[in-house]
Amino acid sequence: MTIPPTALRGSLFLIAAITTAFGTMAPGFAATSANAQVQNDSSLSLPQALDDLASQRYAQRQAASQAVEKALAKQMQQMLNAAGPERQARIRKLLDFNIYLSRWAKAIMQMPPSQQQAMLQWGLQPNVLRWVGRAFSSSPADRAAATHPLANIPGAPSDWILQKLLADPHRQVYLNAMDALWDRKPTAQMVATLWRRAVLLGITPMPMNTGPKAVVNFRGQRITLQPMVNYWMQIQDGPLAARELVHWHPKLLATLMVSYLKKISMETPGFNQAMPNVLATPSNLQARSFQQLFLLYKPKEAVPYLLRLAHQNAYQNVNFSFNNKPQHWSNRTEPLYLLTIMAGWKPAQSNLHIGTLYGGIWITSTLKQEDDAIKKITAWFKAHGQTAAPDTTQTKPHNKPPFVVHGTTLPASLSR
Repeated sequence: MTIPPTALRGSLFLIAAITTAFGTMAPGFAATSANAQVQNDSSLSLPQALDDLASQRYAQRQAASQAVEKALAKQMQQMLNAAGPERQARIRKLLDFNIYLSRWAKAIMQMPPSQQQAMLQWGLQPNVLRWVGRAFSSSPADRAAATHPLANIPGAPSDWILQKLLADPHRQVYLNAMDALWDRKPTAQMVATLWRRAVLLGITPMPMNTGPKAVVNFRGQRITLQPMVNYWMQIQDGPLAARELVHWHPKLLATLMVSYLKKISMETPGFNQAMPNVLATPSNLQARSFQQLFLLYKPKEAVPYLLRLAHQNAYQNVNFSFNNKPQHWSNRTEPLYLLTIMAGWKPAQSNLHIGTLYGGIWITSTLKQEDDAIKKITAWFKAHGQTAAPDTTQTKPHNKPPFVVHGTTLPASLSR
């Protein structure tokens, strides 16, 4: 059944308002009915009304705003007067579509002015507009349905929307986006988004802020409202993100890994770091993803920061016996393993072997073996002109005691 013209006018009014506001009109879309509606109600043309919204005169701004609002309301009224359940069902979809277009328009307004025109003209193409609407839908299923069609459209405009879908907080959406983007050349933002999902989400099921805070005053009591989601289920998608990054093999990833190692190596060691040190617990999914990605690149720029991490205090210190054999790992074990690979050594040269517990991670038998291996690998890198990165923090406490690792005082360059 064809949607009646009166029902279409509401959507066309919004499209006309958007295109007029951005100073362009896409082929196939006319502003005639919307323009006439404003003209009839307020003796203002649509372009004039939108121009007047930026007037320096308050009264003129108010009059223009009221004129456009009134015209919108009348268009909605005409749509709602349509008879028949089938028409009303279609009109409900059109009303939703208006909302989605509004979200798209607001997103465009956040872009640099030089990009807004191109984005608008691209999105208003008949074969694209449908998927643009779905991409900005409130329904996760609709947003997910837009991922593959948009991925089949080359160019920066579709990259922009696909990045939003890739960073979507809903698993149904971002997993579909990951699948759709598998064979597409990623943008820097796409790489950073999957890097965050693969490594940076954390190692415990903590809440994630998905929106701005709001404060409600109830009888003098301030109540903070903050939309939250539990991303425990999202953490298990880290290996999937790492798999896609391996497939993409982007050069940017090496830079992100080195930057991450620098950040965590310069923070005060412990469990209260601003950025979680996933290497401190090598059995977690994020550490496994990091190891997989790191061994793909082996960036030599990472060595000074790995040395620094290897010389931190073993605040995560696990010692146990399995089958009557001593087992040990700490927050220094994974950096030791990565340094061993960077040196071209076999793991056994650093007293490392696979531990059957904790999912098969690299461990030593004792803490002493780990200490000895760290000293040995540090000496090797020093002989090859590489040492631990110096402390680059802005402020340092006065009269700070030496940094001690199990009774061994480190050089001043490693003191924190």
